[in-house]
Amino acid sequence: MKIKTSESLGGKYLSFSLGNEQYGLSVLAVQEIMQFIDITAMPNVPEYIRGVINLRGHVIPIIELRAIFGMTKIEEGERTCIIVVQVQTQEQMVTLGLVVDQVNDVQNVQDNEVEPPPTFGHSINTSYIKGIRTINNQVTLLLDIDNILNESDLIAIQAKNI
Repeated sequence: MKIKTSESLGGKYLSFSLGNEQYGLSVLAVQEIMQFIDITAMPNVPEYIRGVINLRGHVIPIIELRAIFGMTKIEEGERTCIIVVQVQTQEQMVTLGLVVDQVNDVQNVQDNEVEPPPTFGHSINTSYIKGIRTINNQVTLLLDIDNILNESDLIAIQAKNI
C-alpha cells in the first residue's frame, strides 16, 4: 500500500549509508557535504552530539546519527562524511552536521515508490521516517530531518550556543 497523502514525498534525495543500511535526506535540506574533519568535543552534552566544528566562521554542532539510531560506534573511514543540513525548529532554522559512513548519490524518488513507515505502536517513535523506498530489494529509509532530533534536543543545542 502506498502513502495516500496530500504531501508529496517524491523528489530528489541524497542517499547515504550507516553500516549496511541506506538512508535518504531531501536535497532541499542539505547545505553541503564535506570530508570528515576533526571535531572539537563539548563537555556535558548528550552522547549523540559529537562536538562542534568551525564552518567558515560559524560554529555548528555535529550529530552522530549512529548514536541517535542506536547503532554501534565505529572508527571513521576514508569515506566518512559530514552532511551539513538545515533543520527547522518552531523558532528558526538551525544548521547541524550529520556524521555518516558514506554518501552514495542523489536519487530521484517518485511518489508511487514510497511506502509508509511501519507502525510499532505509540511507544516507538517513527516520526523521523517520511517513508520507505524499496528498489531492487534495497530498502532506503527516507528521513524527515526536522524530526530526527526532537524539539527539546534542538532547544538544548541552541541554549548551549552550539
